[in-house]
Amino acid sequence: MMKFLAKVLALAALSLQVHATVIGSAYTPLGGNQWSVAFEVTNDGAPASIGGFTVYFDEALFSGLSVLDSPAGWDSLVAQPDAALPAAGFLDALVLDDADQLLDGDVLGGFRVAFTYLGAAAPGALPFEIVDRSFEVRGSGLTVPSVVGSQPVPEPPMAALVAVALAGLAWGRRRR
Repeated sequence: MMKFLAKVLALAALSLQVHATVIGSAYTPLGGNQWSVAFEVTNDGAPASIGGFTVYFDEALFSGLSVLDSPAGWDSLVAQPDAALPAAGFLDALVLDDADQLLDGDVLGGFRVAFTYLGAAAPGALPFEIVDRSFEVRGSGLTVPSVVGSQPVPEPPMAALVAVALAGLAWGRRRR
């Protein structure tokens, strides 16, 4: 029991040190198979600054991409998915002025794309790449999806997990 709790504490401490860019994707159904997705970019320090990103839309699941909104200081465009090639579609967003790059701790929303969804269930996570101003890839991952109007399952805060682990350690010592 003590070894297990020690491992939980070690993992909790390790997770506090992980830094990565997070892109949230909040989907809104518009009726029928029409949807929109709003992206929010959070720079957690890796890379140190974000000057652009690309989000990919699978050609088998998406069509008719169009940019609805893009924040001031950012240039956004979409390329259509092509099932005949096959080639994924994408949203490219690039900062216009280096002074507007996202630094560690910065959060920026306002990127919104409309599309036709060809899948059976709600859209999910999308692959993305973080790029610099010369389009060199600096990081990658999957978006964190949510559907507007649905209730996400809350995750316990890290402090609560650490408190539970410490209580378990204290309880284990007391039993000795």
